[in-house]
Amino acid sequence: MMISSQTTLALPTYEKREAPVNQFYVSDEQSAKRCHESRNEQKPITVSGVDVLEDTVKPFTGIVQSVEDYGPSARQGRRWRVSMY
Repeated sequence: MMISSQTTLALPTYEKREAPVNQFYVSDEQSAKRCHESRNEQKPITVSGVDVLEDTVKPFTGIVQSVEDYGPSARQGRRWRVSMY
């Protein structure tokens, strides 16, 4: 009688990492509209905005996750805050 031995292979485990979130402000309705469309269609866009942390204008590329409207009384250039992955 033959007894077969089974070898168990350990597969490597990987840590799941979330993509970094970029948060920035857009000041014009056209950019806000494009951001809403990216969120709704889950399609990437490139849009310029003011980085929340660095307070500098730069381009952002990715899929928009949320758009918050702070209303017409928001600080100049800070009407819509966008979160993008």
